[in-house]
Amino acid sequence: MQRLLGWLIVAGGMAVLLNEAWRGWADQADPRVMNALLGGGMAALATALGTVPVLVSRTIPARVHDSLLGFGAGMMLAACSFSLIVPGLESARSQGAGAWGSAFTIGTGIALGAAVMMALEHWLPHEHFIKGVEGGPNAEAIKRTLLFVFAIGLHNMPARLG
Repeated sequence: MQRLLGWLIVAGGMAVLLNEAWRGWADQADPRVMNALLGGGMAALATALGTVPVLVSRTIPARVHDSLLGFGAGMMLAACSFSLIVPGLESARSQGAGAWGSAFTIGTGIALGAAVMMALEHWLPHEHFIKGVEGGPNAEAIKRTLLFVFAIGLHNMPARLG
């Protein structure tokens, strides 16, 4: 009980210090920076709240799991569309391409990106939940750390190339 009380006092003190620092800084900051911080903070809070079901329930029914994966895939597709494709079309138009030319440019880029991802899927070692380790000639000998590095690289490649 004493330990809990101590942590509550520390948390309260940190909240007061952060509040005072925020007030002092917010008066001098650009409103756009404040809006960006508030938006980022809300996104971080939403991400943290999204972990609550995992913390509360260790097993999820298969239908819920599939629904969550589908929702996540849809969100990633929307993020790709709004963050990469639409600005790419606008950029191609600003460089002198017409409507069809800019669509062809972006469509070609998407097709090339998909081809590169398929080639990487085929040649780089990776691990599936169901099938296990696959890809490359000696995939069984690859350590989990290397698989993790490839997974992060594959995940970040579209954003870096786009």
